[in-house]
Amino acid sequence: MPRRIFRSLAAVLLVLGLTGTVLGMPGFGGGEEQAADETMKVRLKPLKEDSKVYGWVRISADQFSLGANHLQKDAVFSVYFVNASERKPVAEEAVVRSDDSGEAKYGARLTEPLGGQWDKVVLYLHPDGNPSNVEGIQPVLEGSLKE
Repeated sequence: MPRRIFRSLAAVLLVLGLTGTVLGMPGFGGGEEQAADETMKVRLKPLKEDSKVYGWVRISADQFSLGANHLQKDAVFSVYFVNASERKPVAEEAVVRSDDSGEAKYGARLTEPLGGQWDKVVLYLHPDGNPSNVEGIQPVLEGSLKE
């Protein structure tokens, strides 16, 4: 009887070991395919110390997603990549409106690789509600793109 249990246990361990080896191979859910689909996750932090605003960004090879909470309600925001000398909208239409609970979600397809050109991503408030007016926009959240 103990010998039968030992053989059964050995067979189960062998099957589990082979399964793990196969799943780690390219084309079987692991290895190189996972590395090619890396997603950068960025935590957005408020620029005012007393603010309860928070958010996140996820950037993959061709997709940009942003979520933010506790924003000014029913307000207009723009999303920019920023470095020391310039800023650029993350996409052609980089405008998002918060809902009546102060939540905003934004997604865009990236047309070029992110590269190392940008230091951070910043969510700006348009106080006048006009997304085409960039004079006087106010940074609300930012997150570092440098690891």
